[in-house]
Amino acid sequence: QSYKEIFVKESLTGLLDFGTKLTMHGVTDKEIIQSMAGNIDFKIGEGRFVGIGRLENLVSAQNVSSNSILKSAISAISSLQIIQEADKYKSIDGNLTLAKGSANISKITVVGPLMAYHVSGKYNILPNTADLLILGRLDSKVVSVLGPLGELSADKLLAYIPKFGSATSNILGQLTANPAKENTSVIPALSSGSESYKDFKVEFVGSAASASSVRSFKWLSVCDTSEIDIKQELKDAQEAVKNTVQSFKDVFNQAKSDASAVKQNSKQSAENLKNLFMKGVLGQ
Repeated sequence: QSYKEIFVKESLTGLLDFGTKLTMHGVTDKEIIQSMAGNIDFKIGEGRFVGIGRLENLVSAQNVSSNSILKSAISAISSLQIIQEADKYKSIDGNLTLAKGSANISKITVVGPLMAYHVSGKYNILPNTADLLILGRLDSKVVSVLGPLGELSADKLLAYIPKFGSATSNILGQLTANPAKENTSVIPALSSGSESYKDFKVEFVGSAASASSVRSFKWLSVCDTSEIDIKQELKDAQEAVKNTVQSFKDVFNQAKSDASAVKQNSKQSAENLKNLFMKGVLGQ
């Protein structure tokens, strides 16, 4: 076992304690890595993320940044003190099983006062790629500074989010996932003990060193959008009434125009009769 302070470039800082039982053989690095078999248990004491594990990278997932409104909102949060504080953790515990050049991650749990999460999946050592599922928790104080993205975490939306308008329901569907379909029991509690939080899900596929590998960020919630539906129905009803009124106006204006035309025609007919009569009298 070893216990020492570590700093992994562009990744994290902390105090490392680990135990391992590995077998390996070979001459080259590739041969050794491909032959490794066994388990690694580790614990990293108090530290902070400086790379991929940062909150800013998680919420900048592809499905979030593909929306211009959300991308703009997220790009403005990096300098906020509470976002930087969310990258601090009290501990990280992990268990890996190595075989054939890959590490199967049964669990990595990150516990902090503002953010906590559980990681599972597979890490391929030589290409430095990963396919991971992250189930996490964010203190509501952090959620509240995430702008429109944070607003979409609500369990019940009482109105359209103004920036999205009538598209709110569609965007909500792209940024939420049903918690009943996820093993949320593995998410660790916040070290602060806070009971005011929102859970989330992140899918990570690709280079372990690239933030673009964060494919999706979703809130774990089934949001009640009934108020949105009612508002849409009212809007549709108002539009229907408006169209009906306009139709009545059109009919009235057409009738008025037709009456004017009839009046004009009658006047012309009377004038024509008068002229004929005068011609007849004068002709006699």
